[in-house]
Order: sequence, then C-alpha cells, then structure tokens
Amino acid sequence: MSSHAHSVEIVVTAAREAQARGYRALLADRERRGDLPAGARWSVVTDPGGRRAGSGAATALALQAVRGTGSSAFRGRRILIIHSGGDSRRLPAFAALGKAFAPLPARRPSGGLATVFDLVLADLLALPAQLEGDVLIASGDAVVGAGQEGIDCSGEGVVGIAQSGTAERGARHGVYVAGANDQVRDFLQKPTEAVARRAGAIARDGSVLIDTGIVRMSPTAADQLLDGFGVRRGRIGPGLLRAVIDGKARAIDLYEHVLTALVPTLSPAAYRERLGIKASDRDARLLGTLHTALRTVGFRVRRSATEGFLHLGTTRECLHLLVSDKATSARYGLDAPGDRIRSVGVARCRIRGARGARAAVIGSLGARLTLAGDNLVFGLPPSAPPIALRRGFGCVALPVGPRSWATILFHLDDDAKAPLAANPRLLGTDLANFERRSGVTVDAGLDRDRATLWELPLWRVTARPLVEPWMMDGSLAPPAARRAERHSLASILDRVDHDRVVGLERAVTERILLDDPHAALAADDRLGAAAFEAVVTPSHRATLIKALSTPARRSPLERARALAVAARLAATTRGEAEERRLRGQALAAVGEAVAAELRLPERKPVAAIRPDETVWTSAPARIDLAGGWSDTPPICQERGGAVVNLAIDLDNRPPVHAIAKLAEEPVITVHSVDLGEHRTIRTSAELFAHRDPRDWTALAKAALRLAGIAPPSPSIPLDRWLSRFGGGLSLSMLAAVPKGSGLGTSSILGATVLACLDRVVGHVSSRAALITRTSLLEQMIATRGGWQDQIGGIEAGLKIARSDVGLVQRPSVEAIPLSSEFERELNERTVLCFTGRRRMARDILERVVERYLARDRGMLEIVTRLKDGAERMRDAARGGDFDAFANEVGRYWSLKVAIDPLATTPEIEAMAAPFARELSAWTLPGAGAGGFLFFIARDRRAARRIRDRFRASPPNPLARPVEWSIARHGLRSGSV
Repeated sequence: MSSHAHSVEIVVTAAREAQARGYRALLADRERRGDLPAGARWSVVTDPGGRRAGSGAATALALQAVRGTGSSAFRGRRILIIHSGGDSRRLPAFAALGKAFAPLPARRPSGGLATVFDLVLADLLALPAQLEGDVLIASGDAVVGAGQEGIDCSGEGVVGIAQSGTAERGARHGVYVAGANDQVRDFLQKPTEAVARRAGAIARDGSVLIDTGIVRMSPTAADQLLDGFGVRRGRIGPGLLRAVIDGKARAIDLYEHVLTALVPTLSPAAYRERLGIKASDRDARLLGTLHTALRTVGFRVRRSATEGFLHLGTTRECLHLLVSDKATSARYGLDAPGDRIRSVGVARCRIRGARGARAAVIGSLGARLTLAGDNLVFGLPPSAPPIALRRGFGCVALPVGPRSWATILFHLDDDAKAPLAANPRLLGTDLANFERRSGVTVDAGLDRDRATLWELPLWRVTARPLVEPWMMDGSLAPPAARRAERHSLASILDRVDHDRVVGLERAVTERILLDDPHAALAADDRLGAAAFEAVVTPSHRATLIKALSTPARRSPLERARALAVAARLAATTRGEAEERRLRGQALAAVGEAVAAELRLPERKPVAAIRPDETVWTSAPARIDLAGGWSDTPPICQERGGAVVNLAIDLDNRPPVHAIAKLAEEPVITVHSVDLGEHRTIRTSAELFAHRDPRDWTALAKAALRLAGIAPPSPSIPLDRWLSRFGGGLSLSMLAAVPKGSGLGTSSILGATVLACLDRVVGHVSSRAALITRTSLLEQMIATRGGWQDQIGGIEAGLKIARSDVGLVQRPSVEAIPLSSEFERELNERTVLCFTGRRRMARDILERVVERYLARDRGMLEIVTRLKDGAERMRDAARGGDFDAFANEVGRYWSLKVAIDPLATTPEIEAMAAPFARELSAWTLPGAGAGGFLFFIARDRRAARRIRDRFRASPPNPLARPVEWSIARHGLRSGSV
C-alpha cells in the first residue's frame, strides 16, 4: 500500500559553486513563499573542485550528503534528487539560472513563474510514495509528465521509467530492453537501429522503450549504490567517489555507468567493453567495484504513456515553445501561446512589435521594447533604457554585485559551447567577421584551441542595463566601446547577485497582482490565495480585499474565486466573522452558477394518481471507489469529472425509499420513517424555507417546489393551491442507513423523492434529467453536492460517470461489466463496517470547494489524478484485474486525504490500524471523517478475520459490520 506520509527531502545538484549559490537563493525563496511541499527539507550539492563529476557521481554525492549514519539510513524517507542540467550555454537567456530554473508560462502557488525544476518536482511528487521509503532521481532539464499516471515503482531494487518511441528517437537516448515481468535484460546508450534490433529492443510495432531519466531506488538499492562508490556508513573511503572528488577518475554518468552496471547479463569484461575501457585503464578497477556491487540489484522498467519530453535546449526551442507550440503547452499544463508578442510574467512594460513579428518577453518590469521579430527577452528591470532589438536577437539583464548590470546579447543560433578555433557563429555572423567589422578584439590572451564563446570577454558591466546597437548591425564600435573593459559570460555568472534576481521576480509578481487582481485571476487559472498572501504587504491587504470582493461584471464562478481569495486575505486582517461572510458569498456564487439552469414548472400541475393510489420509489446506496470530488461544482464545471462508484443493497434490500399518496385535507404531511419524525405543512411560506440542511424537511420542501406541487410564490395560500391540485399530499421517506454515513443517501433520497413526486404529477423524467434535477435540489437546500451520488443510486452496479467542462453538467454513464471471477473477489475480499461516527458532509464539502476556489497547494493536480484514477479503475475492473482495482481504491483514499486532511481522524486511523497486515486497501466512502469503512482484504480468510474481529470487539457501541451486495437494479418505481 502506498502512503504520502513521509516528509520530502529535495537535493539539487549543481556543476559550480556560483550556480549552487543561485540555486540556494531560488530554493530559499520558494520555501519562504510556500512553493515547496509542506515540511520539505532541501539542500544543494556541488560537483567537487569545479570539475564535472557526472550525474552518477553527483547522485552518490547527494545520497552521501543526506544519508547520515546507521545500517538502513534511507528507510522510511522520501528523497528526490534533481540534477541541474548544466550551464545553459545554448540558452544564454537563462545562464544565471541554469536550465533547471528556466522559467515557463505557468505559475507557482505563490504567483511566481514556474520553472522546469518546479514541473520536474511536481512530477516526482505525483509518483506514489512507498511505505518503506524511496529515492527518486530525475534530470532537471527535461519534464516527462509521468507522475500523473500513478506508475507503480514499488518493490526492492531499481526501477526506470520509459516511454515508447521510434527507434530513430531512441538513437538519441538510452533504451531499455525488457524481459519477462518487466525485468531489464539490457540498457543501451544511443543505439543505432541495427544495434537495438540485435539486442531485442525493438518491439513488433517498431517501437523501443526510451529512458525518461526518471529512476526510483529502494532504500536498500541506494545503500548498495553507495557501497559501489566506496561510501560506507556515511563516510567516503577509498574508492570510486573519492577518486572522482580528487580528480583521479573520469566523470561518472548515472545512465551510462550506473544503470548499465545493473544489467544482470553483463560480465565484468562485457561491462568494460560496453563502456569502451580496457582492463589496464586506471578507472577499470574502480568501475569494476561499482559493477560488482550493483549487478545483483534487481532492475525493472515501467512504461509511461506520455510521449516526448519538455526540453529547453536552445534559444530557438524556447522561443518555439513560448510563441507556437500549443500541443506541448497543453500536454504539460502551460498557458497556451496566443499573441505573437508573448508576455510571460511581465508588468508595466511597453512593447512594440513589427508587423507579423513573433517574440517573447519574460520576467520583466517597466521595460520599453521595440522588437523586430524572433526575439527573446528576460529579466529587464525598470532602470533599463528603451531597447530596440533586430530580428533574431535576444537579451538578458544580469544583476552583478549590489548595483551593477551586465546585459548579454545573443542570437537565435549562438552556441556558447562552440570552440573559438572553429570560428563559431556569434551575434548573427562569424567570430572573425565580428572582430573585423566592430574593431573590437575580444579573444586576447585566450587559448583559441581550448576556449569557447563561454569564455570570450565580450560583455560590459555598467550602472544600468546597456544594449550596444553596433553588436547587432555590424557597424564599427564607438571608440569608447572599443576601449571599455569587457568580461566573459563565465566570469560574470560568478558575480551574479541572485538575491536581486529573486527580488525582481517578486516585484513583477506583486505589480501583476495589485494592478488588477481580477484580471490576474482570469489570466491564470492556477493562481490562488497563496500568490497574494506571498507578496502582498499588510498595508495593501485592505485595498486588495475591497477590490476582490467588489461585485464585478464577471461570471458567478469568477466572482466565487475572487471572493474565496478575499476571504483568505481577510482571515489575517479583519477577523473570523469577515472571513466567514466572504466565504459564504463565494459558496453562494457557486450555487448561483449551478442554479442558473433552474426552471420550476410553469403550468399548474394536477394530480395524476387516484385518491386511493399509493406510488413508491426505491434505490440502492452507493460506494464511491475513484474520482470523487471531481463531480463537485465548480470543479466539474471547470475541469470535467470522472467517478467510479458501485450501487449496493444492504441486507439484500435497497435502503432508500419514498412513498406518496393524496390526502383529503389540503395540507402536506411529511414523514421520516428512519428519523421517527412527522411534520404537517400548512402554509406556502413553510415550503420556501428549505435553505437549512439541518432541517430534516428541507429536502422534501425543495423537491415539492421542483415538482410543481408547491405554489410558485410563498404568498399564495397553500390550501387553495392544493384544492386545485387535487388534494393534500402525504410523503414518507426512508433512508435505512445511518445519517452522515458517506453512502450518498442524501442525494439518492433526493433523486428518489423527485422520482416519486414525478409519478404523482404524471411527469416522465429521463434518468439524465433526474440526475440534473437532483443537483439543483442540492443547491436549493445548500448542501452543494455533486452529481455522482445520485448516479450511484439511480444506475445499478459498477459504472463510471463522466462529464465535460461546462456550466451545465450532463454526465454520461458507462456500465462496467464484471467477470464472475472479479465479482467473486469483490464479494469475498471486502468488508463494510459502520464506524459509529456520523459527520456533516456539507461542512467537508464547503471546505474542499473553498480550498479549490482559493487554489490551495496541489488542488488542481489532485483533481487531475482523481480523474485519471477513475479511468485506471475502469480499465482494471473491465480487465478483471482485482489487485489493480484494490490499488486504485488505496490510491483514491490517499487523494481524498490530500484534498482534505480532515477526511480522516485519529479515531478512524485507530479503527483501521489493527488490520494493516490483512489489507490491500481501505477507504471511507463519501467525504470521509466518519460513516462507513470499506476494507479490501488480501484474501478471503483475511476478510473473515476482519469481519469477526470488528463484530467481536467494536471500537464503540454503534460500530458494526454490515452485510452488503451489488445492487442489480437502480432506481425503481411502482404504484398500488
């Protein structure tokens, strides 16, 4: 069973100490602003002595840095290692940040721009954690998106995640060769198609398994890796890692050297041959020790359904993503390209573009730009003078020291890795021509055979950002420019003040949020209360609250989101009462959005049943198994929903019933059989008082209005209205399930009562219409539920219900047929127990909706995972894979707790804890915090032991096992 209880430890590796200083500043800012997981610890580990250690040795250094002492130091911990991805030499706009922190058109919870690192971190966090602990490793310059799939990486050893791709693409990456049970038979580095075919890597459809760079190690495997590097009990002894640190061994790559050592079929000689080293080489003995330590470690591969990576390798690739690539943006949740001149994280900038020009301006404040096209601009502060860029050029302003700036120009095709001896391209021409035309000699004293453009002293450090036009137009540099002191990009990066980099981003974010908070929310669907709380000073809060809570000409859902953010801000300045008022307005706006479809009957109804006729309806209860909360407004309206649930009978009978008949006296009598309550309604005004869900008659009153049996106005005398209708009415309701049970009985009872009243007035309502009308009823009584509960009782058996994005929800229902073997497992391995604890679902629902509106941390990702889990469960059930089905139930419960930590309580956990070894999964149906426990045992005998123990030693006097069965019929009606 998976768990998300471990605290997270994040280790970022850096190539240079200057880069590490920058990463520490960026991570510290994320920690202050709440962008890292709650309670997460982080550290930055640098390659030793300025030498490249390689991703393999960097992994060992990272593990050694966090390992501590003890024989099983990694057990029970979740460690995420993200390798920095290099210096960004072909993407100089982000050289000061490194490719890992290259900004993207998306927002972090704090409102700051998300980076490649943030997406990689979210991807790793989404992979199911393991109770025993795990180490997850990824490359910081490539986003895969595999985490949302819930890929199972459990078990001992090492697991690599792969994508299916063409052999041609595989020739540029690592390729897995999988055997039985996903065991890795071989791991190839950039194989040609012929090599891949000989190794058995090419499947029948011509595809290969391409390495994504994501690797999971069990705690034991991580210890064995360190042993192979010569690290024992936290100390670096003689061995491979010490040799790398001392500069006596080559850089060790994680994929080429380490993962290849895990291939069980490679002998020591074959391993050396694969790496291209001889037995006499100085590294042969050290790598042989690594191979010996790892070749017995289990090595498996898991397949991801994602295709391709998000990788920003060059300026041209970055510009294409920002202004053109809608498919990649959609795949990774980025803001879609729109205008040709793309502004990302920009405030108060004046930008003019040539006709038809495409360009991107990122992370800038108050800049004045004229762009000819194919331009990329980053990091301009308000102090920058007006800048005009010719076609194909970009620039970045780097803060140097406490007050100075270095402004770096680059061309789309510049490659700072290029050696000077090759006369590389520089600023749209070649180096020799640049020197000749400009009159500036920039390589004095450099070894042309070894130096690259990275070391070329070309850039000035000035009091404010300065772009020198002669660098773009090929003209002679002015005399002062030819005499000016110049520096290389490599040396400038050592002097960059990353606190100023962070400060500029914070200033941009603050201006975006304060200048027009409604527009900021509308422009970014992920933006929430945390963004405003992170940057807004106390002096601005009152103004901001007023702006957000002032009625605007916006849709109800837009108003709801703004009001939810205002409520959060009010909590720290205006007190609990103001927070409650604003939150109530936000929830009311959601109800307004749902009720926009509300249409009460326009014609006066007439009773369609005989005076002596009794009509009845009955329905089963339901257990939600995956996807719940995605059906709840406004989540479903903005993101669509997908829920799997199961209709169940209790004690072989449907538990929900409604009975109605006419009465002579012109009054309405409502009975609740299970509550033992009875009420006679004599005035129309009483029927309109249905907003309090604690009133047991609220549901009946709202249903009577929806059916048209209630008058259209509270001022119309009820007795006169009923006399024309055909008499008074007696309505009896029975929900033979404890109130607050989590089995969806409130909504199902609503659907059952509506269907019963439809028979009274002779209305024929489709099941789809009944689902919608029940949602409207929920809004009328302010319980604000979704649509899955009533579907659970209206439709029989196991099914998946889905809805598209849209204000009006029209869920479709797909029955999931079950094999006899699967159904037998379901019957024999499950136990349903009442906890004896009831809860008010409305309170939990309002808390979740408020968190969603305020865009609390991870809410949007959780919704996506909920829907994906429903689809996986549907596939598991249809395929007869009961264990996969059980895993999804456990995963669903973890997501329920993630979306609302109060879904569970210490008392509930204590009820489940004694059965931990007997269980494959467990969950609380419904919103949680009480009601029923649904256990899935490891086998039939375990289920019997759970049932017997719960019956013999109940945790409280009301707790008990309950007999249940799959409901073969959904909602049914009849008359006598």
